[in-house]
This record gives sequence, C-alpha cells and structure tokens, in this order.
Amino acid sequence: MVELTTVSEAIGKFVETLIEKFKRGEKHSSEDYLFLTLYYLSREIKENKEEVKEYIDRRIDDLKAYVDKGFENTNKRIDDLKSDIKEIKSDIRTVIEILTKK
Repeated sequence: MVELTTVSEAIGKFVETLIEKFKRGEKHSSEDYLFLTLYYLSREIKENKEEVKEYIDRRIDDLKAYVDKGFENTNKRIDDLKSDIKEIKSDIRTVIEILTKK
C-alpha cells in the first residue's frame, strides 16, 4: 500500500507542478497536456463510477423491496386460500354428517 501512496503522491506533485507551469505561462509539451487530460479524465471517471455505484445500489434496494412486497402479498394470498380451504373442508364435513344421519 505504501507504493500506491507514493505513486499517488508523485502524481499529485507532478500535477501541481504542471499547474504551476500553466500559471506562470511557461511552455508545455504535448505530453504535459496529455498527462493533465488523462489525469482529469481519470478523476471524472472515478467520480462518475461512485455516482453510478450509488445509483445501482439504490435501484437494487428498491428492487429488493419490490420483490419482498410481492412475496408478502403472495404469502398472504396463500394464507387466505388455506383459510378458505379449511372452511370448505369444515362445510363438507358438516354436509357429510347431515347426509349420513338421514
């Protein structure tokens, strides 16, 4: 991890140096422009990546809630059907008892 910190620090210092050169109006090479462009593009990509990740996480949470609600509704319907079946069974038993007594 120390190497990454060192590389990150080196890149940060290099960018600061390039920005100072721009401020002083010094001449820049194509590589300087290319490096700065790539540096800022990479920062933009990183920021966009985090925004996209947050958006996807929110959408996944929404989808989980939607699916959970669907399961809850399905379970309620199953429980209601079980209750209805018990009532029908009871009614059938009553009818059978009445018919067998006659």
